[in-house]
Amino acid sequence: MTDVVAPAPSSTSQAANSTEGDAAAGSARPDNSILVSMDKIPGFYARIGKRMLVGRDDKPACDEVIITGLGMATKTAIGAASLLQRDNSATITKVETSYFPSTRTALKMVPKITIVCTKTPEFAEQIKKDKEAALMEKSPTANAVAA
Repeated sequence: MTDVVAPAPSSTSQAANSTEGDAAAGSARPDNSILVSMDKIPGFYARIGKRMLVGRDDKPACDEVIITGLGMATKTAIGAASLLQRDNSATITKVETSYFPSTRTALKMVPKITIVCTKTPEFAEQIKKDKEAALMEKSPTANAVAA
């Protein structure tokens, strides 16, 4: 009888992109990554992805977003990436599937999907126009001219 041992993650990116890996390895994940779960709907994660592509005052805009789901959350990850592509916010440029060793049982492997979504040029232009329109609304001279 031979012993079956689950292989350890082969790269640090596998451990960095998973909740189980973060707990086990204590490693940091990239700022442009989203770890999805079954708790929220895909639209929730798509909105987070859009915010990452746009940026905020305290965080710069990202050119790509990495969406990762483990187990049953793979369906949510696929849905979020599809929504970003459907809205013409991003294009799916890479899809990677693998199995991740579960920390709960030594013999169980959990399916994992990693989807890389890259910002589209049209989305960047739309964001620029939206920011200019927002600045025009806030400026007092624009309000005086409109009245």
